[in-house]
Amino acid sequence: MDQPVPPISFADFSGAPVPKAEAATTEAAPPPQAIIYTTIVRIYVTRTGNDPGSSCELKSQVYLSNNATQTASIDVSINTDFSHNNNGLGLLLIEMSRPNINAPLNFNATAYEEGGVGSGNRYFIQRPIDFARNPEFMDGRVWTWKQWNTSDSNYVGHTEWQVVRRFA
Repeated sequence: MDQPVPPISFADFSGAPVPKAEAATTEAAPPPQAIIYTTIVRIYVTRTGNDPGSSCELKSQVYLSNNATQTASIDVSINTDFSHNNNGLGLLLIEMSRPNINAPLNFNATAYEEGGVGSGNRYFIQRPIDFARNPEFMDGRVWTWKQWNTSDSNYVGHTEWQVVRRFA
């Protein structure tokens, strides 16, 4: 028994082709998300010097590129090793954290022992960071920089920073 053969049908090409862009739905794509960068800066003192007297006044500042500023001052004993604190970084002097949309905030971190009229201040932390010039420093890792005062190396400290990125 022979089966009837169905008739042959051909595709209808009578209409003009429609590009996919025109055939797409009219729903709009979601707007791009803003990126929020949070810049975190910490300053530590690792060791104080052997100055005359029993204590010294340490001052620290963090300046961010959006004009936010934070300062701190603390009296500590002279000739003291704080390296047993904070995994070897020392005593935390100051911490500042600020979010910013679409770019991390550049910063300048400083710390010094306040000197007298004749001796002047002894800076042991002076760390500016410009993320446009150093984009590797905004990769999400925690970065640490050790410094000391140049006159006698008695004061030692660390600057630590991190840039955390998230979508708004």
